Amino acid sequence: MKKFSLITALSLCLTVMGSEYCEVSPDFVKNGGGYLDLDNNVEILFEGWGAPVFDKFITAYNELSWNDENIPCMALKNTYLRDTLTGKQYLMITTHEDYCDGGNTWGYIIDTQAAKRFEGSIVGEVSDGEVYCPNKEKYLRHAEYLSNYAWLN
Repeated sequence: MKKFSLITALSLCLTVMGSEYCEVSPDFVKNGGGYLDLDNNVEILFEGWGAPVFDKFITAYNELSWNDENIPCMALKNTYLRDTLTGKQYLMITTHEDYCDGGNTWGYIIDTQAAKRFEGSIVGEVSDGEVYCPNKEKYLRHAEYLSNYAWLN
């Protein structure tokens, strides 16, 4: 049984690792770590509590909603970041209440310029408080969803 559990755990890890799409991520996402411990090359420009996120933006990426059908997730923190190496700006949206996230911190790191152009913009995920590269399949699905709005530019 232990051998089976170890093999199962290793294959799950390889599946998760294989689906990451780090080509679109800034170095501070590739370096990983906790969302509160981003590397020294990241400057926090502003952080504050945000309004509920347009749910279709999230469900287009994750196919899950942050909103219960009756209660939108109101406990969202918006943290505006600047990569000091490239000057690019990012928005990190994270959940902070059990009714939104079950006691874990979840969220996304969004390339603000790509979002303005309606291009693939989620360049990082926050999962259980840790920063990861986005999932490639989700990233591509989200980019396709956003391309429907490119005519607004």
